[in-house]
Amino acid sequence: MKTRRRRAALTPLQRRSGANAQERPAAGSWRAPKRTEVRAPASTARAGKLDWWPEFRDSLRPGLERDTQLMPWVIAGQVCVEVSTFLDVSLPTRYVDWLDAKAERCYANNRHFRKLMRGRGNAPRDRLYAFMRHWLAAFLDLERPDLYQCLPEDFNLGDRLPPGVHPRIRRKGSEPRLLPAPRPWDASRVLRHRRWGWLAKV
Repeated sequence: MKTRRRRAALTPLQRRSGANAQERPAAGSWRAPKRTEVRAPASTARAGKLDWWPEFRDSLRPGLERDTQLMPWVIAGQVCVEVSTFLDVSLPTRYVDWLDAKAERCYANNRHFRKLMRGRGNAPRDRLYAFMRHWLAAFLDLERPDLYQCLPEDFNLGDRLPPGVHPRIRRKGSEPRLLPAPRPWDASRVLRHRRWGWLAKV
């Protein structure tokens, strides 16, 4: 009776091998024992974030900054510094405000832009850099075409400028021509344009 009960408790593989699997495991069936990891309770592990996160999130501006934790005004400043260094010229501070406002406006009104900004990893940040380089090139094309012509073609597509100061030579187009005459800074050249007239309210 005991022999039958013991035999019934064995698996078919153990019955065919004629021995207990614990004593002689079948070929190819051995597995390393699972290691047990001791982890801190979730409440304890997340306590550090929960302490400061609500207050920090409430301090962010509603919209792009609060939803994605991206700070468009910081990225706008870095893009302006990038161009200022490349051309060795000081850009107006209003460009930072304009780029910041444009990013917030796109986030509020453009569903595809919101999707791009809500992606994973560093992709949203890199995309915002590319957008702001494109917008800044548009500002310079209207207000200072002499500076715009000195920027590489790829900058208008969102690529980063090479570091350091570079000579002001014409980099747009295939034929070398004289640069447009330098102009004084005049915001009205941008604000009169149909695409950017709303910036007057910023």
